[in-house]
Amino acid sequence: MDTQTKGINCRPAASPLAALLAFERLAHGRLLTLAFVVWIAFQWVLPFFIAPQFLLAFSLAYAALMATRVAGSDALEGTQELTLGLPFTRRQLYKVRLAFAGLPLAVILGIGLAALRFEWVQAVWSLVVETGFAEPFTSPGADAGRFPWYGIALALPLLSFACTFVIAAMTSSPRAQPLLWFPGLAAAVTVVGLALLIEIGLWSYATGWIATPSALSATIAVLAWGLVAFERKDGVGETMRGDQRFWPVSLGLAAAAAVLVVGLLFTAAVVSRHEAAVWASRRAQSAAKEAQLRMEELRMKAEEDRARDVRLEHKREEEK
Repeated sequence: MDTQTKGINCRPAASPLAALLAFERLAHGRLLTLAFVVWIAFQWVLPFFIAPQFLLAFSLAYAALMATRVAGSDALEGTQELTLGLPFTRRQLYKVRLAFAGLPLAVILGIGLAALRFEWVQAVWSLVVETGFAEPFTSPGADAGRFPWYGIALALPLLSFACTFVIAAMTSSPRAQPLLWFPGLAAAVTVVGLALLIEIGLWSYATGWIATPSALSATIAVLAWGLVAFERKDGVGETMRGDQRFWPVSLGLAAAAAVLVVGLLFTAAVVSRHEAAVWASRRAQSAAKEAQLRMEELRMKAEEDRARDVRLEHKREEEK
């Protein structure tokens, strides 16, 4: 029998990964596009992200929103049993959703931080205009000795996204899903804050040499554990039982919020201590430099006085 008759073209079915990716793009493509538009507008068109702190805040907001919307979409829409019953393995579903929401965050952080560090935005603007946008926002070497914002801006959002993604994927309560970014962010802030405290204990100031690798390693470990846990998740009846577990989950979220507040205060104290140590070191260096300059001035003045005395002595001898 001819399979291509009356305009009907029988094509082979798409691969499961391609079908899942198309479904995620259809469900969350607009939100992802909005995130890229905001990033391009505020960093490349209107240079508002002039420091890694701005990109850090934007990336944390992206991690909180995309992780819960993508990983917890089945619980939010009440289709968890249907989704887990489709002819896709849970490993495929987990990987596709992780790639759809996580890879754009990695791209935004990688390109955005590199653009800030090497001033790519100013280089692009200098090709078309000659305004303040085309001038460097910071002088060379201005970041020396300061808090390691670039490393923290890279590692903290990735760890927060990983924790939130895994928690949202494993939670079945639809009413708890919008609040799951609290425990994810709390866990990430706690890990980074403890690592920064260890750095200050070892070197008296934060360097990012422990905090950044620790957060990135924790990100990989959390995502790997989430994959194993998601494959063992029981999806039968989970949507109906999710409402019954709403209050225990709410209490857990409240505890996570308390941990988040404590973690933020702890991190703020770490940053303040680091900045105080840096400023004290700079003041000591400045005082030492001023003392050295003063000694140099006194030495030059003494040499001038000796030279003047020698000239006066020669003049007196000539007069005699």
